[in-house]
Amino acid sequence: MQIETGREADIEQWMRLVAKVRDAFPGLETAEALREHREAVLNFMGRDSAICAKAQGKIIGALLFSKEASEICFLAVDPDHRRQHAAERMVAFMMTQLDPRRDVSVTTYREGAPGGSAARAFYRRMGFTEGELTEEFGSPVQRFIFRR
Repeated sequence: MQIETGREADIEQWMRLVAKVRDAFPGLETAEALREHREAVLNFMGRDSAICAKAQGKIIGALLFSKEASEICFLAVDPDHRRQHAAERMVAFMMTQLDPRRDVSVTTYREGAPGGSAARAFYRRMGFTEGELTEEFGSPVQRFIFRR
C-alpha cells in the first residue's frame, strides 16, 4: 500500500470510492452533491490537501484536510480494504503536513449514531478526544480533537 498526495489524475478513481461509501456521509445523497464534492476534491488537490491510499494502483482510501483550519474534512476507506491500516497511515501522513503546534480536529458521528461506533473508536485509537456537539449537513455530529 502506498500513501501519497492526491492529484487531479486520480479524480475518477477517487470519486468511484466516494460513490461506494457515500451512504455513510451526510451531504452526499444526491447527484448534485456528488458533483459539488468532486469540485471540492479538485480544489483540495490543487492545494496539496488531499491524500490517498493505493493498493495495486487503485485508490482504496481518501482523506481531505485543511491546513488553515488544522482539520480532517473527509476520511474514507473502501469497505473491502478496511482493517489494513490505510486510515491510520493517511492520518499519520497528514499530520506531517500540518503545523505541529496546532491541535487537529475532525467531526464524526455522535455517540449512539448508527454506523458511528467504528469511526469514533478509530479517532480515539489515534489519540483524538471528544469535544463539542454540533451539526453538519443537517446531521448531529461531535468534534474530536488531537491535542498537540
